[in-house]
Amino acid sequence: MIDIPQLDKQIVDIINPDFERGPWICGGACMSWIQGEELPIYRDIDVYFKSATQWQLFVTQMKKIYPDTNGRFSYTHVVETDNSLTFWLKAGGHQWTIQAIKLYYSETIEEIFSKFDITACKIATDGKTFKVGSPETVNHIFNKIIDIPELKLNSVARVIKYLAKGYTLTEETYDKLSASTTTVWDFKYDTSIEYSEQ
Repeated sequence: MIDIPQLDKQIVDIINPDFERGPWICGGACMSWIQGEELPIYRDIDVYFKSATQWQLFVTQMKKIYPDTNGRFSYTHVVETDNSLTFWLKAGGHQWTIQAIKLYYSETIEEIFSKFDITACKIATDGKTFKVGSPETVNHIFNKIIDIPELKLNSVARVIKYLAKGYTLTEETYDKLSASTTTVWDFKYDTSIEYSEQ
């Protein structure tokens, strides 16, 4: 049994995650909760789904159950993209930013973890316990280590985000990023290419 701080636990109960059936709360929020911390000021929670049908049902329920400030929580639509719907749930002077992710519909939580690059982020909760996607995940969270076994398209941006939070790179990840950045730099600024002034 885990002890998610009560302020955030009420939102977890609303989302009602389930390891077998979905939806799943994964990533940064779980990284805070496993350390016994309330979510930081923006209270960002990423929710993943098994299917488009499950995603739509979740979003419809959020809009229907929490349409205004007459109840305990209020729903505010923020933005919808091809990747996610972002909305706020507000209560008692607090606000949670919920990202209902529609980019990665997956049959299992393990499939979701396979899409993540940083090992520390491979963590999920059902509100009762945690599940991790790597044997190193918990160690990397508590010791603020960035390890990326395989670079992905947005890895550099995510590394910058976690460096700002006080995380440090493993030597292997540093070498991968250095090689990747050098390749991009060499390609972009190849001096053998003649450029015309516009």
